Amino acid sequence: MSVGSIHEERLLDDAVKGDVEAFMALLDLYDGQLRAYVYGMVGDAHRMDDVLQETTMKTYGSPRCVQQELVLQNVDLPDRP
Repeated sequence: MSVGSIHEERLLDDAVKGDVEAFMALLDLYDGQLRAYVYGMVGDAHRMDDVLQETTMKTYGSPRCVQQELVLQNVDLPDRP
């Protein structure tokens, strides 16, 4: 297991427990990949921002419902631009 993945797992554990800073760090870490993925789905920058904002609010609103296995699974997200 790499140092990066250990760090990510720790951030995820903390975010699930309600740590706002850990949640924000995860968002920052995956920002480019999330934007590219969502933009590819909706095809509009304004709609992309709306979708990401809505998703972020819903996800943080119920962090204990996030299953680590689903978040940490290998998802084929595009590389950062």
